[in-house]
Amino acid sequence: MKNILITGGARGLGKELIDVYYTNGYNVFTVVRKQEDSEKLSKEFTSHFTPIVADLVDDNCIDIIKDNLTKSINHLDILINNAGIPGNAYKIADVTSTEMKALFDIHCLAIIRTTQATLDLLKNSEKPKIVNITSRLGSLSEMASGEFEGREFSYSYITYFLKRVLSKHNTIYL
Repeated sequence: MKNILITGGARGLGKELIDVYYTNGYNVFTVVRKQEDSEKLSKEFTSHFTPIVADLVDDNCIDIIKDNLTKSINHLDILINNAGIPGNAYKIADVTSTEMKALFDIHCLAIIRTTQATLDLLKNSEKPKIVNITSRLGSLSEMASGEFEGREFSYSYITYFLKRVLSKHNTIYL
């Protein structure tokens, strides 16, 4: 049986990915932040499914994920880094460093943490894969095309890419 770990499985795309891989016979593991999400998912997916409760912004998640996986499997075929959070500020004047740090921690550092947690198990797979999910708001080409101009998307979410966008369009979303 193939093994997969999906982060951000409590709702949205993560939950849909769980459903797809579960239906196709994979042994599915997911990382969720809350015990209540773990319990809810466990009622829906009753066999070959294991939720792991861990906060991906905490370095301790590495050991939590690794310990939970190695209790059940000796290899991991796919890691899907899907966990993400939106920002709140829609204008540069409202962006806080706390919000930016939170976005950076989950969108960038969490990927490193989950990869570190699963690296040994991925090495044991014949064809290991790591998939990192992002959104169109994180796409330099989509931002540069002007597709999102005039829309109220989280400024702090797109700020990571702002320098390159500004160099092409000299535009700042206020």
